[in-house]
Amino acid sequence: MAERSRLDALDLIIRVLIEHEKTLNSLLERMDGMTDRLEEMVERLEVLYEPQGS
Repeated sequence: MAERSRLDALDLIIRVLIEHEKTLNSLLERMDGMTDRLEEMVERLEVLYEPQGS
């Protein structure tokens, strides 16, 4: 019976880790999208605020 309890505990740990991995992957994808949008905004601002010719 103790063997079964250990296997159940390992199974639970594995399932939790898999769910955490899915959550982290989702968050990483969102962060990548935000980073892309921020880079675009910075590029636009640099164009707007670059010094006008000498």
